[in-house]
Amino acid sequence: MDGILEEFRLVASSVVFEEPCIAVVSAVTGRVADPVELADPAYWVGHVRQPVRFADAVEYLRLAGVDTFVEVAGHAVLTQQIEATLEDAPESSGTPGPVVAPVVADPRRLLDALARVHVTSRRIEWSGWFPHTPATTPDLPTYHFNHQHYW
Repeated sequence: MDGILEEFRLVASSVVFEEPCIAVVSAVTGRVADPVELADPAYWVGHVRQPVRFADAVEYLRLAGVDTFVEVAGHAVLTQQIEATLEDAPESSGTPGPVVAPVVADPRRLLDALARVHVTSRRIEWSGWFPHTPATTPDLPTYHFNHQHYW
C-alpha cells in the first residue's frame, strides 16, 4: 500500500468534503468520528495503512443500542461479518436484528431492503423518500368482511 499513498493523498486532497448528516463510526477507531477529522485528507490516507477495527465498530453500535444493520454497497461483503460479530457478542441473545445487503447502484434494491426492515417492526421514515407526495395512511377496516372501498 505504501506505493500508492502519495497519489492517494493527492486525490484525497482534491475532494471537497461535506460535514456528514449522520454520525459516522470509524473503522479506524471503532468509535464515532469527529466531522472535522472526516474532512481531513490525512484521515483517509491513514485509513489505507491502519488496521481495520470493523468488529470494534459493530460492537460500539451494538452497545449504543443499534439492532438493525443495513449494508449499502455494490456487493454484500460485510453482512456475514456483521452477523458473526453480533453472534459472538458476550451479551448477545444469539438472534441479531435483520442484516440487509442492498446494492446501492439500484435504488429499487435499497427500497426493497428498507421495506424488509420495515416489516420486521422497525420504523422507517418514508417521508424522506417521498417528500413531494401528499400520501396519507388510510384507516384499515377492523373487521375483515367490511366491504368499504378505500381506493
